[in-house]
Amino acid sequence: MLELAYADPEHRFSVDDFVVEAPSKSEVEIALRHVHLPKLASGGYIHWNPDLEVFTCGPEFERVRSAMVLLTTHRHVFPGDWV
Repeated sequence: MLELAYADPEHRFSVDDFVVEAPSKSEVEIALRHVHLPKLASGGYIHWNPDLEVFTCGPEFERVRSAMVLLTTHRHVFPGDWV
């Protein structure tokens, strides 16, 4: 979501953009495809195309963009695992 906060609203992201090489990569991919992205899409925060495995900012994303930017800009004042 933080990547979306700083990206062009029309930018298309793929699941692979958010899955890092790690021992649990397949678990992360499964969670993104079957839990997180569908939930974000149902809330209108993203447009999720599961067939193409891409997503863009949704109509409700602007409601959280400024909060996400604020959190990342001031991450030094939050506990280490918050942001």
